[in-house]
Amino acid sequence: MAVFRAVENGIPLVRVANRGPSMLVDGYGRILERASGWGGATWQLPAPLDSTPYRRSVAALETVLPRRFAAEGPLGLVCLFVGVVVALRRTVGGEPTFAPSPNNNS
Repeated sequence: MAVFRAVENGIPLVRVANRGPSMLVDGYGRILERASGWGGATWQLPAPLDSTPYRRSVAALETVLPRRFAAEGPLGLVCLFVGVVVALRRTVGGEPTFAPSPNNNS
């Protein structure tokens, strides 16, 4: 999961593991170096990427929304949009569309 976050933000990642391989991953998600077993390693960290679509979308959201909502990124915007649509459907249309129909068994 950490590799996906590194790719989203375009930053290099050093993953250190007690059991399993330790690795150096660049901002594109490519494994540059790998070390397993005991011992040490010295790696040169690559430079972070200038910009990624995720970072650009968060920056665009920060200009429109409060920082609290923009920090969630595009997923936060989608959730906010769905919440507004559901709230509008309930208030503008009168009764909610999912209300049970009256029972005519009398």
